[in-house]
Amino acid sequence: MSITADQLFVHVHTPDPDESEEARQVLREFCENLSRGLAELSSQPVTPVNVKRAGLILVAVMYRDGWFVKMMESSGRAGEADLAEAKRRVAEIDDGFSLLEQSVRNLEHEIRGVSAEEEYLRDACDLNGAMIDRWKAGGFTIEQLFVHQPSALIPV
Repeated sequence: MSITADQLFVHVHTPDPDESEEARQVLREFCENLSRGLAELSSQPVTPVNVKRAGLILVAVMYRDGWFVKMMESSGRAGEADLAEAKRRVAEIDDGFSLLEQSVRNLEHEIRGVSAEEEYLRDACDLNGAMIDRWKAGGFTIEQLFVHQPSALIPV
């Protein structure tokens, strides 16, 4: 199984009576792209590296692929200054993306043992107690984490 675009949309969309159809469509397209990006990772076990890899995919799709700016433009609420600031931030994130990728690769070598993994998942990935219990029980996948605590996949 994989995280579907519809599942993503339900989690990221906040109904707004003033929202345009264009804005909803852009968000749906973003969710489709993110779903494709997360497809191979969805069935992987929850580990510090996999949680952070999922976060990198989110950053890549949101910022590097331009969806953040597209969503702002489609909202009809962003002025020129807002869009310029958004584009500046996207450029900063893009500049630092290789460092983020390297930090995830380094995790594989830095975290050793179950207690270190648990501490990292709890503190750096912000998994709540129920998710830690599921992780300890085994067989807990990135898709299941997304369904139960999607905020854990947002990189901080």
